[in-house]
Amino acid sequence: MKLLVATDGTQSAEFALDHVAHLPLREGVPEILVLTVSRTAAGISTLANAKALLRAHGLTGKALWRVGEDVAATIVETAVDEKVDLIVLGCRTRQQSGAAPPDSVSDGVACLSPVPVLVVKTPEF
Repeated sequence: MKLLVATDGTQSAEFALDHVAHLPLREGVPEILVLTVSRTAAGISTLANAKALLRAHGLTGKALWRVGEDVAATIVETAVDEKVDLIVLGCRTRQQSGAAPPDSVSDGVACLSPVPVLVVKTPEF
């Protein structure tokens, strides 16, 4: 199984990555691709932190950094190019009205993706 975990360095993205580390997978340890999409070099430090979190759980992953204006589309394009089986990403909690945050990346990925998407909700503390 090949997983693509999208991260932007936020708490919700880190929670999604932690969730992947605890998935009960029957096929053993999956191939994990960790992706960040940004407009600047800030994505490099985000990837380093994500890889450190994987290592803390005894996992390894390949780091991918893409530049793109449309983050959701770039995540989906990368998933298709890399032939992944599942995209995993976090989401911000919805406001009291229940409406998605403006330009929700997780909603965009779920709508655009031809492969399954696991959206990991960050627990409210």
